[in-house]
Amino acid sequence: MGSYLSGFCYVKLKIQNDIQPEHFEYSVTLWNLPKQPLIRLLEHAADEDPHFKFTATYFDGKGYFIDAINGLAGEWDPDKTYWEILDSDLKQIPVGASSYKPCNGEVVTFNFKKETDNKCP
Repeated sequence: MGSYLSGFCYVKLKIQNDIQPEHFEYSVTLWNLPKQPLIRLLEHAADEDPHFKFTATYFDGKGYFIDAINGLAGEWDPDKTYWEILDSDLKQIPVGASSYKPCNGEVVTFNFKKETDNKCP
């Protein structure tokens, strides 16, 4: 999606929660940043927008896991909730936040999700 011009791009980060009260949707658009892993874009968003916050845990050899966004944390046990990361086509990204590098013009959605079967996310 989009072209990668002169080494800089813009990416929109969208967060949505439709399952836990108080429901919310929020977005942050980042401009003129070099193409980089999603975790770094989250850090830029938190630095630039006082209304955007996140926490993540680093797992050696696996990368970062997004624990919470704007104070809403997933809890696998007992709720089976987590932050699902979707690309512009609303498909789960194939790798994690440490490896995924969004394309210029991409909308990355962090969707708070409740797993309905017994498999891990």
